[in-house]
Amino acid sequence: MWITTILFLLIRGWFQPSNIYVSQAENCLQNIYGLSQSMIYAGLTQKWLQQEDMTTFPEQYHIYVDTTEQKIQTAYDTIIDQEIFLTSNNRGCHSNNYQVLLTGSNTHIYIQQTNMIANSFTGNIYFNFCQQGECHPLGTIYYDTRSHQLQVRLCWSDQTDFCL
Repeated sequence: MWITTILFLLIRGWFQPSNIYVSQAENCLQNIYGLSQSMIYAGLTQKWLQQEDMTTFPEQYHIYVDTTEQKIQTAYDTIIDQEIFLTSNNRGCHSNNYQVLLTGSNTHIYIQQTNMIANSFTGNIYFNFCQQGECHPLGTIYYDTRSHQLQVRLCWSDQTDFCL
């Protein structure tokens, strides 16, 4: 009995760091999803922003997904300023032990006059979990501009196709 317990604890220690990195990568994906949801909600409900001593209503809210540069940026346009970027890229999505890579086509979703607009009505932003040169699907952010929806789907197994 004791031997089995000791062996179990030793074996569990070998696999635990990998699970921690997957959890951190999933948190990164959830943070990006939350940030995108906040931008979409603010744009669709026409939230005002307090800037210095003025209240402004942005004309447009933007979410830029650039898979070639590995960036996700959010921004808004106001009457006063040309364009204000709120985040620079998907920081926190990699460490020395893992990296989250974006794949798919570049996407620009923006909201103008309470309407979501993009290059196509629907689309997917794919996230890959990469460790030691080997990559596996981590999850997908799916958007539909017609229904004003943004959804996140995590992949729970080592499947070759993305979870849709």
